[in-house]
Amino acid sequence: MSKSISDLKLALASLLSAAQQDAATAPKDDAMLPLRQWEVNVKASVLKAEIQLAEQGGTHEFRTLVAKRGGAPVASRWFVGRFGPCFQMLDENGKPEKEYVSDKEAALTKAGLKVALVRKPAKVVVDAAGDGFERAAVLRVEIVEQTA
Repeated sequence: MSKSISDLKLALASLLSAAQQDAATAPKDDAMLPLRQWEVNVKASVLKAEIQLAEQGGTHEFRTLVAKRGGAPVASRWFVGRFGPCFQMLDENGKPEKEYVSDKEAALTKAGLKVALVRKPAKVVVDAAGDGFERAAVLRVEIVEQTA
C-alpha cells in the first residue's frame, strides 16, 4: 500500500529537521557528517519525487515512439545518451538492439516515427551511476509492471 501525500510530506519535514539538528550539533571534526548529509539529500530527493508522483495519482508521463502511419507503438526506450536525447530500439523480447534514433524531429520523420506521450502507473527508483557522491545515486521514474 502506498503512503498518502500528507504522510510523505510529514516524513520529508521530519527528515530535514533531523538533518538540520544533526548538522548544528555535530562536532567540527566529524568526518562522517558529509556522508550523513549526502544520505539525507538522497532520501529527501526520493521523498520529493514520491510526493510529486502521488500528486499525479501514481502515474507519470513517459515518451514513447509510434509509427507515423497507423500510430502503432514501436518497442524502444528513451534516454539521454552521449550525443543527446535518443531512442534505442528493443527486440521482441525487450532486449536493446544496436539501433538508435535521435530524439530530433527530423531524424524521427526520416525513420517514419513520431513521439507520443503516455501516462502509466509508475514508481520512483534509486539507481547507482558511479563517479562520486553526486552521481552515486540517481533517481528515475519507471513503469510499474502490471500483473494479471
